[in-house]
Amino acid sequence: MRRSIVRVVAMVVLGQVAVFSQVEPDQDASVSANMAVSYELTHIVNSSYARAGDVTNDNWLDNYFLQTISSYMIVEAKVREKLRMHVKFLGALMFTLPDEASPNGSPVKYVFGNMRGAYLSYAFGEAANPAADLTIGYFPFNYSPETRALGAYLFKSGTYPGYVMSGDGEARLAGIHLATRLPEIIYHDLFFTTEIDIWPVYDMSLSYLARYGVGEVLEINAGAMFYRLLRTYQGYRAYRQTFIGDVVLSDNLEKVAFVEDGDTTWYSKSGVKLMGRACLDINKIVKSSRLGENDLKLYAEAAVLGVKNYTGYYEDIFERIPLMVGFNVPTFGLLDVLAVEGEYYGSPYKNDADPRGAPVPYESHEYEYMLFNEEVIVDSDDPYKTLTDVRAGAGQKAKDDNFRWALWAEKTIKDRFTISAKVASDHLRVLRSDGEYDSHERLFSPTEWYWQLRLFASIF
Repeated sequence: MRRSIVRVVAMVVLGQVAVFSQVEPDQDASVSANMAVSYELTHIVNSSYARAGDVTNDNWLDNYFLQTISSYMIVEAKVREKLRMHVKFLGALMFTLPDEASPNGSPVKYVFGNMRGAYLSYAFGEAANPAADLTIGYFPFNYSPETRALGAYLFKSGTYPGYVMSGDGEARLAGIHLATRLPEIIYHDLFFTTEIDIWPVYDMSLSYLARYGVGEVLEINAGAMFYRLLRTYQGYRAYRQTFIGDVVLSDNLEKVAFVEDGDTTWYSKSGVKLMGRACLDINKIVKSSRLGENDLKLYAEAAVLGVKNYTGYYEDIFERIPLMVGFNVPTFGLLDVLAVEGEYYGSPYKNDADPRGAPVPYESHEYEYMLFNEEVIVDSDDPYKTLTDVRAGAGQKAKDDNFRWALWAEKTIKDRFTISAKVASDHLRVLRSDGEYDSHERLFSPTEWYWQLRLFASIF
């Protein structure tokens, strides 16, 4: 019954693709569909994150449990020999953190559904061995399949202020992707994408990625992104939201500029990101039948989150360079993957994407307070200190969070059922009610950590 329902949906999608492309489907047009379910349990063992509604309580997340039950439907349709379409939907029930300002500390229940992919792909040249592939729409891309928690910086980071995200290497991009191989051993990827997750949205970015030796003993990647190269009206308004004509409101000047000795430095969220990555597959050198496919892989990645220095916040380029290294420990077939990863990112500011789109990290980890009858009183509307001395950073937590680590284990049974577990002190963020990750990081030192268990089953 479920298979019949999915096939009906798939045929509808196939017909829509044919109408959209204004061509008749080939006689060998085909549809494939899959459904999957997953259960994820997260236990935050230790965290000093404090909510805006009660910034003096920095242990409320200790021993906190989060749960997510998800279902997926994936439909792939071949309209013609060279034209394909992919659609992916996600629906989930989750028990996650309450609103920041809520006095309630218990998990809240949300149900959401959204689209996780919708794109067309066209192959130039022979379909079996195309000279190039063009993808248009909302699509996943992963240049770092070994990444389990840390890395994949080119598409999972931001500039001014710099921030990095956690998760596997897959990024979801909206725009155009042109891929080719010239010569055969070098992959070339060109992207023109729009920002759809981090405010200000709809800014356009141009990226290029070269990958040498994919699947070989040594793989080397190098990439560059002209991040927010073209600003939209929304981006321009967020950047200059404090302007009235050509005059800046004096009480908001620090949100877009740095003034010292009468000189004003204007900041911009646009920037150039550079990335370099290497993966050494020692297994291909040893060639032992006892080793698993993913055993003995050593990989590392570094990035520059904005090559331009600015007076004030961004004077030291080394504060904008995250560096990670990972290694797949051999398990001799017991597990598919047992990965250990570590990261250093020496930014003195919060590792958060400002939801208001400001190009400066103006908020500290430390909060403003006063004592009244020996009781700490905090302004609940605006509790955190503004960074008046930008070179002082965002407090001790911003110094303690430079080192990150993660341990990942995974096993797939009969190609349909996957069990994975993670123990980590990474850039943990939780899902919002719309199913996207919020901007606030929840862990601030290597001693703050959580564990996570995930069960995944593909139905057919």
